[in-house]
Amino acid sequence: MGGQHVRLRDVLHERHWQSHGTFCREYDRAAKAIDPRLAGSWPSRAQFHRWLTGDVKGLPYPDHRLVLQRMLPEWTVYQLFELCGPVCPTELAAQEPQQFADVVARSIAEGLWAQGTAVKDWGIGGVTRTPVRAVRPPPVAGAPADSADGPLPESIAHKLLALGQVQRIPPNELTQLASLAGNLVDLSVSIDLTIAEDGGCEVTYRYHVLNLTDAPVTRLSRDLWFQHSRGRLDLVALPGGDCNIAIQRLHSAENIAKFACQVSPPMLPGDAVGFGYACSGGEFRKDYYWRQQILRYTRQFTLSVRHQGTRGLAGFTAIEELPDGTENHSQSVAWSYDNGDIVMIFTLDHLRPSQYATLRWEAV
Repeated sequence: MGGQHVRLRDVLHERHWQSHGTFCREYDRAAKAIDPRLAGSWPSRAQFHRWLTGDVKGLPYPDHRLVLQRMLPEWTVYQLFELCGPVCPTELAAQEPQQFADVVARSIAEGLWAQGTAVKDWGIGGVTRTPVRAVRPPPVAGAPADSADGPLPESIAHKLLALGQVQRIPPNELTQLASLAGNLVDLSVSIDLTIAEDGGCEVTYRYHVLNLTDAPVTRLSRDLWFQHSRGRLDLVALPGGDCNIAIQRLHSAENIAKFACQVSPPMLPGDAVGFGYACSGGEFRKDYYWRQQILRYTRQFTLSVRHQGTRGLAGFTAIEELPDGTENHSQSVAWSYDNGDIVMIFTLDHLRPSQYATLRWEAV
């Protein structure tokens, strides 16, 4: 299979499941064990080919992930869609831990040196960085600890590897995160939106932020906007996070709030901290939608909506807007009824700055 290949292809070859017909038979067997309604939902021949060649953006849809995990329980879905070769990060981490740590540290050093450059293909396909200069200057002898050529990359790498163990982040994703050095990265963004029967709403944001820059972070700017509000928007920091958060208002109008989250103690290079805040005072009257701008490289995005006191759901659309304005209709939405409420959960993975995630729905 020379050169680079996708681990899924190797795993299927080992089991002699590489033909589309054989794969579909095994897929149906696993799908029926999860939910009989999933039987027959296997990928088309063309989609199956894209899976095996790695010509996919991100991971398959959630139903496919569930079935693949049932079919191949010894592998995570991330590992199955990992681009490998000649040695996969997963294999290198298992066989040569120190060598893998050195690879992560070198990637971090390169990212810190090339801060502000374009990062492409954030996701399963790996990360490539467009350098600002063709040749990197040699390391500076006796570089200080806060320099990209000093001990800082090793310190960040150590923290990142420890985070990977705690959060069970697979090695291929750790190498991708290392390649994002020079950026703040949102490991997860969770938004919980509750709309009361009279239209009043409260929204809660929870972040897990990884500092891959070479400087401490003490302040994170944010803003919120509602089409309608009931007076000034109220903001409050959520207790129980990994750090103390104070809300600093920068600008307020009746339906707009620009503010900053002041972080104490500072988030040091390599640190990953969780925090959150809640906002009340917004109002929904007729148009039901939430459009969220993605500020940073984001590993996992979740929007949960609970619309209370509705008679039913007439329809919904979920759109992922790319930085170039291209729109993709997403199928990563789960919805249900719960005691007269509509509950919807919209998930996306591996988002980039300047993307948008939009969920629209019609309640009856």
